Amino acid sequence: MPVKLQKTTVARKDPRQQSWLLIDARDQILGRLAAKIAMILMGKHRPQYTPHVDTGDYVIVTNCRKIRLTGKKPQTKQYDHYTYHMGGRKVVLRQKTDYPWDGRIRITVEPEQPSVFGLNLRIPGWSREATLSVNDEAIDLAPITRKGYARIEREWKAGDRVELILPLPVERIEAHPAVRANLGRVALQRGPVVYCLEQVDNPVPLDCIVLPRAADLETRFEKDLLGGVVVVTGKALLLDDSDWKDTLYRKEPAKRQPAPITAIPYYAWDHREPGQMRVWLSAD
Repeated sequence: MPVKLQKTTVARKDPRQQSWLLIDARDQILGRLAAKIAMILMGKHRPQYTPHVDTGDYVIVTNCRKIRLTGKKPQTKQYDHYTYHMGGRKVVLRQKTDYPWDGRIRITVEPEQPSVFGLNLRIPGWSREATLSVNDEAIDLAPITRKGYARIEREWKAGDRVELILPLPVERIEAHPAVRANLGRVALQRGPVVYCLEQVDNPVPLDCIVLPRAADLETRFEKDLLGGVVVVTGKALLLDDSDWKDTLYRKEPAKRQPAPITAIPYYAWDHREPGQMRVWLSAD
C-alpha cells in the first residue's frame, strides 16, 4: 500500500514581502498595543510564521505620548529609565530627548553607590560634529570613540549628567555616479531621517522641480502633522511648460519660476492623499 508523504512548508526571508506599518498610539492601551506590535515584529500575524525566520514587518509608532495607561500605572511606574546591575550594584540611567527631531540627548546616571564602569554612547556615522560633556565639562570625542561608540570610563556618582549633542543640519545627499537614475539629483537628509516631497504639500508636477544648490533650507516642527514631525521648507524652481504647447523639442530651455517646497520624512509618506512622491530631486 503506497504511503502518502506529507509536505512541510518552510518560510524563507523575502524582503519584498516585508512592509512598513504606521501605528497611531493615540488613546490606545499600552499593554495591548505592545502585544500587537510584538506580534507584527515577530511575524506571528502571517500564516507562514516560522520562529527561526524573520518574517515580521517594520513598525513605526506615532503619538506615543498620548498612549493610555490603565489602573495606577502612571503613578507606580516610570518608563523613561533603564536599570542595570553592574557587578551586583544597581545602576539607573534616565534619558531625556526629543531625538530625532532634536539632537540633544541628556542622560542622568544614578548608581546605587559610587562605581567605576564604562558608559558607551552611539555616535552615528552621519554625525560629523557631535559634542559630549559630563557635568557640563566638555569631553574630546576623538580619543574615546571606537567603532562608532564613545566610551566614558570613570567613577560615576548619583546625579552625574551626560549630554550628547548631535547637530541636525539639512544636508544634500548624492548617489554614486554609477546609479544612472540619480545623476544630477540630490536627496534631503536631516540626521537619520531622509525626506521626500509629496504632491499634497507641493501641488505641481514633482518631476519639474529643480532645487538650486545654493537654496536656503529651513526646518520647523509641525505637532499636528503625521503625529508630529519636523518638515523642511525652502525655495526651489519650477520648470514652466506653458509656452511649449505641442512642441516636443526646441533650442530654448524651459522657463523657470520660483516655487516654495515642503518636504516630510520619507517614512511617513502616503498617509494623507493619493499623489506623486519624490525623494531624488533635480539639482542645479
